[in-house]
Amino acid sequence: MLRPWIAAGAVVAIGGPVAAPRAALADSTSVHATVVGTMAATDNVLNAPDGQPKDGDILVQVRPGVLFVWETPKMIQELVGEVEALEFLRHNDQPSLGVHAASRAFYTPGPLSTLTTVVDVATGQASALTTRSAPDATGVALQPSQLIYTENGTISESGNHQATLSTSVHETASGQYVHTDDDGTGDPIRHQHTQTLAEIATLLGGVTHVWAHDSLQFDLGVQFLHLEEAAPLGSPPGSDRLDREINPQGTAFWRHDFDKHWSGGLQAGLVVVDPVGRDPFNPTLSTDAQYLPVVNLLAAYTDDWGRAVLTAGRTVTPNLFVAQNTENYISQLQVAVPLSFGDDIKRGPPHVVAAGSIGYIRTTLLDNELGMDAGSFDIVHMDGGLAWTPRSDLTYGVRFEYFKQIGEASNNPAVQFFDFSRTTLFFTIAGRWPSRVVAEVPQKQSLRADGRDTSPAGEVVVPDEPTESTGGPDGGGNR
Repeated sequence: MLRPWIAAGAVVAIGGPVAAPRAALADSTSVHATVVGTMAATDNVLNAPDGQPKDGDILVQVRPGVLFVWETPKMIQELVGEVEALEFLRHNDQPSLGVHAASRAFYTPGPLSTLTTVVDVATGQASALTTRSAPDATGVALQPSQLIYTENGTISESGNHQATLSTSVHETASGQYVHTDDDGTGDPIRHQHTQTLAEIATLLGGVTHVWAHDSLQFDLGVQFLHLEEAAPLGSPPGSDRLDREINPQGTAFWRHDFDKHWSGGLQAGLVVVDPVGRDPFNPTLSTDAQYLPVVNLLAAYTDDWGRAVLTAGRTVTPNLFVAQNTENYISQLQVAVPLSFGDDIKRGPPHVVAAGSIGYIRTTLLDNELGMDAGSFDIVHMDGGLAWTPRSDLTYGVRFEYFKQIGEASNNPAVQFFDFSRTTLFFTIAGRWPSRVVAEVPQKQSLRADGRDTSPAGEVVVPDEPTESTGGPDGGGNR
């Protein structure tokens, strides 16, 4: 069951606009049927650890849904509902049925202010989450080495006010909930379940000043974490955990536009990891606060229909799959390139797009002040594909994904159990009828100081990659 505060937020955010006076619906609305079908072949369907036999399989996934869009002079509202049926051809004793519902809204309460709200809830197999994001949007992060079922929810709001011609202030509040269950696959003899729970609340505020070719952004915030793991009886000591933390953080982000296509940036700051109380399962662990610097370098190329983004740095973020806070050294390249040129591009969105990402991360579990003894991992993730949109309501896609995860020798006996690799080939078809959507809630974050690489509010929606989505526990959320 999703936590009550997530369910209540979904009712308010989704039900509120729908319950508005019926006359308002005359402004501009559209209702669409959607469907995404995927067939994939993988060599390690159960994420078997290295050294153990792998099981290959073919999975078939069908996601029918409904999209409702409502536009008024001061609001754009999107409501999405999907049912996900996932079937393994060989492991047919493990079919999965999931659901996904989302509300995204963009408001202009005044001529100088904007407000965005998002509510997203979903359930399903984590092995199918790749199909809910585009190849250039997938991240690289630690994953559990077994097939797990997840339920997750996100609720957030963010506001921006243009205080002067060059200065704006902004704020964000969000909550996330993720529950995972391996259904006993991590304990094949006794079939006892391993479960994790992550509950996170984030408050953030800041100010941004823009010059002709530069911008400088300062942010201050705090994050509240409740991270829990319940392991089967007889598991090694330390397998059960309860981490509660209050983590203040502050960052500065400078961006510079070199020309109309190239830009770069540097973000630096500090995160304080401050445990609250002792873990009752591991009372000897330190409760001292840790002061961890964070830094991120960014280089980007943006064009009308394509972009390339290279990032490298050090981050401190909770991993929602394993319900632990992590320190990460990460480098990643994400690319989306239209394979149409000249007059074809000038007439509208390209019919063929190549998209992909490649990333490496070294991640350490932050259980105590010893850091490394809690477990460290090296992870490589490659993801790439082609999307062909012969007409605006239909997209075909082919996609290849490789994932490799290596755990170092550690005092934590569970680390080597996370070692695994997986290769998967996807074929996808996506459709939406009718094709034209009245408006789009802006979602893409700007990479440039001048903000010219973002779409204006109300722009007509065009199909993106066939695996585009709005939800998932790694991101975030999000397309």
